[in-house]
Order: sequence, then C-alpha cells, then structure tokens
Amino acid sequence: MDRVIRDAVLPARFGQVEGLEEICRLVGYDHVQQALLAKYAGALTGLTQGFGQRYFGQLLESHQAAQALLPHLGSRLCLLTDQQQKHHHDLLCLPLDEAQALRARQLGEMHARIGMDPSYLAGLGELHIQAFSAAIACLSLDASQQALLLQCVRKRVGADMVLQLSGALELPSPLRVQSADLFQVEQFSRLLSELSNREASSLAASTLPQYLIELCGQHGFPAASLYGLPNGQLLAGKRSAPVDAALSHIILETLAGSHQPCACSTCYPALITVPLIGSGKPLALLVLATEEAGSLQPSVHGILAAIGREAARLLLAAVGQATLTPAEQELAYLSHYDSLTGLSNRTHLLALLDGMPSGERWVAVLAIDGFHEINARLGHDFGDRVLLSCASRITPMLPPGSGVGRVGAARFLLYGHGAEVQLDSLIASIVHVLEQPIDLGSEHVQIKLSGGVVMDKSGGCQGATLLRRADLALIRARHKGNSHWHYYDAAMDEEIRQLHCLRTEFSQALARDELVLFFQPKINLHTHAVIGVEVLVRWRKDGRYIAPGQFFPAIEATDLMRLLDSWVLRETLRHLANWQRQFRALPVSVNLSAMSLKHDDFLPMVERLLAQYPQVACLLEIEVLETLSQQEAMQIAHKLEHCRALGIRIALDDFGTGASSLVHLQQLPFDTIKIDQRFVRQMIEFPDNEAIIRSMVSYASHSGRRLVAEGIESQPIWQRLLELGCEEGQGYEISPPMSEETLALWLMEWHAGAAMPA
Repeated sequence: MDRVIRDAVLPARFGQVEGLEEICRLVGYDHVQQALLAKYAGALTGLTQGFGQRYFGQLLESHQAAQALLPHLGSRLCLLTDQQQKHHHDLLCLPLDEAQALRARQLGEMHARIGMDPSYLAGLGELHIQAFSAAIACLSLDASQQALLLQCVRKRVGADMVLQLSGALELPSPLRVQSADLFQVEQFSRLLSELSNREASSLAASTLPQYLIELCGQHGFPAASLYGLPNGQLLAGKRSAPVDAALSHIILETLAGSHQPCACSTCYPALITVPLIGSGKPLALLVLATEEAGSLQPSVHGILAAIGREAARLLLAAVGQATLTPAEQELAYLSHYDSLTGLSNRTHLLALLDGMPSGERWVAVLAIDGFHEINARLGHDFGDRVLLSCASRITPMLPPGSGVGRVGAARFLLYGHGAEVQLDSLIASIVHVLEQPIDLGSEHVQIKLSGGVVMDKSGGCQGATLLRRADLALIRARHKGNSHWHYYDAAMDEEIRQLHCLRTEFSQALARDELVLFFQPKINLHTHAVIGVEVLVRWRKDGRYIAPGQFFPAIEATDLMRLLDSWVLRETLRHLANWQRQFRALPVSVNLSAMSLKHDDFLPMVERLLAQYPQVACLLEIEVLETLSQQEAMQIAHKLEHCRALGIRIALDDFGTGASSLVHLQQLPFDTIKIDQRFVRQMIEFPDNEAIIRSMVSYASHSGRRLVAEGIESQPIWQRLLELGCEEGQGYEISPPMSEETLALWLMEWHAGAAMPA
C-alpha cells in the first residue's frame, strides 16, 4: 500500500479521524496542491477514460472481492463502473470541499453495502494512483514537475480513501456466497481484465477476431465463435449445429435492441451469447459454448456486458478508430448514450426502434411528475441520484427483446414486443417499483409517474413517429393529473394537425390585419351610468367573427399569444386616443396573458406605446387572470407596480377560479376585483355562490378596491347583486360585446334611455 494512503488510512480504520480539515492536515493536502491538480485535471482525466472498467476488472480478479460483490452485480455493474469513472474524474476536476467529502463518504458506504471489506477497500486507492501516474508520464513535463504532480495526486487520493473508509466502516461486513458462483465470476473477470488492459494499437483488423477466440479459449471457453452483424457471418471460431439452430433467433433479438448477455439453456445448455456493442449499434456476437451443461449466473450479466463493450472497443479501433483522442471517444459515446445513466439516448433509441424486426411492438414514455421540484428542493445531485435509481430499477424488469433509454430530463422510453394485455401488466409492475421510496441517505423520496403508450401492430411506423405519438399520449395522461397513463389513438394526430393548421392561419391573420376589437360595456348597476368597456378580440374569418375561445387554446402556449397581446394593446391605445379627440373619453380594460407580462420586453413595450399615446394612460386598465401561478405572480408583481406608476390601473380578472386567489390578493398590486362569471350566473340556483360574492363585496369595501361582477345575464341576478352591495357589472343582460361602430350607436341609445332595461 502507498505510504501516504497507509498513514492516513490506519487512523481512520480505528475511528480516530473526523472532519475534512483534520483529514487534509493528516495527509498534507492543501489549497496549493489543489490548484496544481486543477491546472492539469483536464489532461490527466482525459488520459484515464477507461478507469472504471479497469477498476472493476482488476477488483474482480480477487476471490475476496468477487465473493463480496457477487450478490450485487448483474445489470448494475455498468452503473458501478460508471460511478467509479466519474469519481476518478472528480478527484482532480472538483475541489475537495464538504460536498465532495460527502460524496466520497457515500461512495464508501455504497462499497460497504455491496459487501466490500474496508481493509481491502483501502488498497484500491493505489489503482487511482497507478492510473494517474501513467497519465502524468504522458505529459510534457520534466522529471521534477512530474514527481511534484504525482505527490499531489497521492495526497488527494489519500484524503479520498480516508473519507471512503469513514463511510464504509459504519456498515456491517458482507455475507458469504458459494464457491461455485465465485469460480464463474472469477472466470469471466479474468477475461474482462485482459481485454481491458489490451492496447488496441497492437491488433490488426484481420487478426482481432481470431485473437478474441484464442483469448476465450485460454479462459475456459475452447468452443467460442464470433459472428458479424447484421448478417451473422462467422468471423472466427467453428460452427456447430446447436449454435446454428439458435443463432437466427439470437441475432434477431440482438438487432431488436436486446443487448443483454444471456444463456440459452433450452437449445444448448452452456450456450452463452455476448453482444459487442460499439458506436451505438451491435457489431458482432460472441458465442461461448462448452460441452458441460450449466446455467449462466444472473449476477455475472454485468461482467459479460463489460466484456462485450471492451471487445467492441478493440474491434472499432482495429478497423480504423484507433486514432481517436479521448475527447473524441467521449463524444462518440455521448452521441449514443446518456452521460448520467448510461442508458441509450434519443438518437440511439430511434435507431434501435427503426431496426426492430417487423411485427407488433410498443413504445412507452414514462415521466417523473414534478421532477423539477426535487431538483429545486434537494439539489441536482440528489435529482441525479433519483434518475440513477429509476434506471437501475427499470432495466432488470424488462423482458427479452425490450429496452429502455432516457429521452428527457425526467423521461424514460421503454420499447419491446408484445400484446396490449401483457404490456398493461408490465407497465403497472414497473410503475409500482419506481414509486417505491428512494433512499437518498439524508431522506427518502417517493416519486409519481405519468405515462404515454403507443402500439404499432403493423410494425411499419418509424421510431420518430412512435416517440412523437407516445409523447402525445403522455400529454393527454398529464391532463388527467399526476400518476396516470394513456394509450395513443389516431384522433390525437388529427387534433395536432388541426392545432398546427389553426396556428398557421392565425399567424397569417395577424399579418393580414384580420383581427378586430370588440367592446363590452361596464355600467353602474344602480345609476345605469356607463363606467367603461372591456376590450375583446375577434377574428374576422370566412365572413364571420370567431370568438377567442375557438383559437386561444391553439396559441396560448406559443409566441403568437404575446404577439396578439401586443397588437391588442396597441389598437386599444389607438382607439382611446381617437375617442379622446372626439370628446368621448371612456376607460378601457385589456386582458393580457401571463406570457406577455413575464416577458422581458413587456415594460419597454408599454413605455413605447404610452410615449406614442401620452394622454391616455389614465384611461387604461390591465386585467390579469387570477389563474396565474404563485410563481408567475411573484415574477410580474414589480412590473404591475411600474404600470401603476405610469398611471395604468390593474384589475384581477376571474377572481375565485384559481387555487391561489387569496394569495394573489396580497401579492399583486391591483385596483379592481372582477368576480368570475361562473359565480354570478348561478348565484340564484346555488346559495353558496351568493355567500362567496357577499364576502368579496365586504373585502372590496374594506380594502378600498372596486368590485365588478361579470356574467350578468338576467334581471334577477342584476337585482340580487345590488341587494348584496355590488354596484358595477357587465354581461349580456346589459350588452353583448360589439364592434366600435355598434358601440357608438349603443351609447347614444343607452344615454337616451332606449337601451334601458325594463
């Protein structure tokens, strides 16, 4: 054991070291050495990209380590190797602070949880030093500089090992396993270790297949063979009837995305197949066969997958990629796999879906509901751990021929073959497992999921189409609320087509000046005096006027809504200026979307328009929908205050419809409350509505704010509102929305008494 590590580890082994400063003092690591490591971190970590696999390849050669790790390997070995690679990278690239110290302790705890003895763990730090030492030798530094840099590395690794041990010592020792299982692990581990340590430059493309077969023979598999994909040609080894009988089915499964090593005991007791996956696609299939009957231990699946990756690395290098730099190799990996979970990314998944054999297949997109709240509350590191937990839980539950990848911040795509009934059961099982509490150390997190599913019974859809349809189904599921999932149907595509068509037509309507303002009067219910109008927009299309309810759903989540708001505000101010010149000043209220209010250009736009029409600010009122979220309210509160400073009044529209109604009363600077018309229309039939309106009247009176009732559609409602103390209102009993020309006539008739209700 390295002396620096040993001197630091021994006190920690007996619980004598506490605190990060004490550990750094003990190993002699300070900020000067940390700065030196940071200077060369990029170069050193770039030269040690394969550390994670070499770490576990050498680790598993030990009988003791194999005995400890056997119960916990399986498909999780890829996750463990990726964690080791990331930790190796972070040793030099991230400063040793309390956050890094916590991660190191958690890694040590993880080692203990999977059964690794702390005394053996201490020696593994030397592997880090060996890897960095080899990388330092490749740098253009003189001998003294290399020695100084290596000394800093030793101290940094020493501190890390003490931290890992402090976490590991808190957990009990591992359980024991049977020696027969250990033999199988060690057999494959030696093969993995030799592949991992093999330099690609020493092999030629013509000799590599035979090298792989000879290497397999040296490690207990004399009847190995290597087949090229996708056509299944024999590259090396010997054909056998049992292998040929099973080969066609295995190749189809491999090309369909079932990249998990497997043992085919039904057709040939000891037939083990290992796909070689490189550059995001299956390159070859390694078949290991012996004359002895047996079965493949599930716990070595991860080792076999690593063997496949290492063999693919050599194969790609031999056929022309040996000159790739570490950065280029990383880019090649990231072009097909997710950097966090190691699952296939969107690009790779689409290729896999397009390559699946014809026949009934399915795609499901599962999304974690409210994942952004986990990141906001606990931090992105904990959010990453939630995603890693989900990935590790999904993978072992998938049947042969199925696969999983990550296609969004908190979305996983699952795919495979099977009937809808079987799929229902599979997804229900996966969701049940994923929604079990996740142990993050400091606390447990329980997630909820929504899902969209699409069935492709003909097998003729492209991968991109299947993903899009699954996303549509996911959107529909989320409309139902959290923890739902929904199947795609063809009507969804028609809805989307109509939606995009409507957006295109509306965009053209804006450019062609096909929009027009309508106005609905507001009056004093007691005196009948007109106190203002509310602006409403209409779309003049095919000879008729289309109300906002028919096109708002198509544009409300797009930039078209903001363009519409800008047009409405500009036209409103133009009308106000014209009316003022005609000695007919009339207050006007305009409803603006939260999207416009949140936009950075909102206040500059308002100021530009008021500079153009400087005399009408006092006649303008901006209505803010009460349904905006609390976060949106916080974003726009200061902007509304600025508008009030410019002379503009603020109204809270549709009050009572949102969950944050009372909160908005405190957050937003408003002058007017507008009672939502759904309360007003049914106040006679439902006494509870009347009680709510009575409380609004009381609040408005005590707070000095105006109260306007919307939806007055009958004389009984009108009279009852007056009895309750609400004196301002609008609705069809007074007047429907009308054009500017009709409004002028209506005003004359109203003032003359002709439009007075009976």
